[in-house]
Amino acid sequence: MSESEVPPEEFISAAELEKYGYCPLSWWYSREGADEADKARLDEGVRDHKEYESQLKLINEYEGASKEAEATVAIFSIVATAIAVIALIISIYQTVEWSYAAIALALFWLLAAALFLTFSLKYTDRALKARRTSGVSHGQILDVGAAADTGDGIMESKQYGLRGLPDVVLRVDDELIPVEVKTGRVPRGPLFSHILQLAAYCMLIEEHQGRPPPYGILQYGKHTRHEIDYDDELKWTLVNKLMEMRQTIRTGNAHRNHRRPGKCASCSRREGCSERLA
Repeated sequence: MSESEVPPEEFISAAELEKYGYCPLSWWYSREGADEADKARLDEGVRDHKEYESQLKLINEYEGASKEAEATVAIFSIVATAIAVIALIISIYQTVEWSYAAIALALFWLLAAALFLTFSLKYTDRALKARRTSGVSHGQILDVGAAADTGDGIMESKQYGLRGLPDVVLRVDDELIPVEVKTGRVPRGPLFSHILQLAAYCMLIEEHQGRPPPYGILQYGKHTRHEIDYDDELKWTLVNKLMEMRQTIRTGNAHRNHRRPGKCASCSRREGCSERLA
């Protein structure tokens, strides 16, 4: 597929893939501008995401402050050691009084180092608590995507006509790992529609960094995490879904993809749906 094969009006977002995986007809109504019926639930989801983003920002702030304090400890310790060496030299070649003054100065720098060590430990403890609260137990937090209300930083693949911004991007063992956070009910296992959305973020990262991430992370709530392998099978599934969606965009022929009344009952576009189940 070349870049010219995907016109701008057929670009698809990762969020759209999630909606399509849930139900193609619901996605189509969304693309055509149909309103969400359950705005309260939508607003609650936005609030939950913003709260989660705030926790991740706190982790970055605490870990950044801890590293700065650690660097200060190292500098102050080096200075204290150097002054102590000078005091020793003075005690040999100069008067003892001058060596006492140098030792006192070294102790001052050493006490300052101890103070900043206390700061470092305090911020490290806060960062660990914030990680436990958020569920992000490891990995360097590079980006908190959903917080970018202006849309800055959105990744785009012209080759696949795809765009999106993960909730979080982690650096784990020199790999960029996308994290998609889902609030609300925690399912028994990762849902197909969510896996599709996560696969889209993996594809965007693959194009961004020139190599595919080994996996992505689906996080439900604060404590349920699933690592989803980004392999050839998942990538092929994603490409096929993108082709299906573009065919629907061209024809306008979208249909419900399930026979589950409960799923229809919880759909936010049920009231205006021509194929809803009783």
